[in-house]
Amino acid sequence: MPAPTFLDLKIDMKSIDAFITRFPVTAPRIIERELRIGLNDALEMTLNEVVDRAPVDTGIFRKSIYSEIVGVRAGPGGVDLEGFVSSSDYEPKVWAIEYGRPPGKMPPVEAIALSVRRKGIAGVYSIKTKKRKGSKAQRQKEDLSAAWAIAINIARHGTKAQKVFEKAGIAAERKVAGVFE
Repeated sequence: MPAPTFLDLKIDMKSIDAFITRFPVTAPRIIERELRIGLNDALEMTLNEVVDRAPVDTGIFRKSIYSEIVGVRAGPGGVDLEGFVSSSDYEPKVWAIEYGRPPGKMPPVEAIALSVRRKGIAGVYSIKTKKRKGSKAQRQKEDLSAAWAIAINIARHGTKAQKVFEKAGIAAERKVAGVFE
């Protein structure tokens, strides 16, 4: 997965410390619950920012983006919030979307062929039925042919970095700061 973009938020601990000092038994649980709600909202905002910036023509990438809370701890020593937004899509594909792909190395042709088939890039289609014509072997041959052309182009020229997660992290940081105030 792409290196996570961390949000660095400053939370005023004076009121939290005073609350914990006054109610040492129940305060940590109450604070953890409220911080979990805030963290969940913050992650949802970040997830929405990532989805908004995700390319629409990348198969299941947009649908594979998710958020997860790893931990929320509050106590006299401070507050520790941990969560992330990521993608469950094919890892090399996510890296290529986020950081681009430099020219040189040949990309996986089979993965591109699958994308060609899903998007209907290659082949002959019936105008009347809007279905693809030809035998299964012929359709596979057409898909592979188009995939090889795309793969060669990527190997020669590379792909541009989209920086989906990075840009979303920057945009979300401004919105998320208000959640914890």
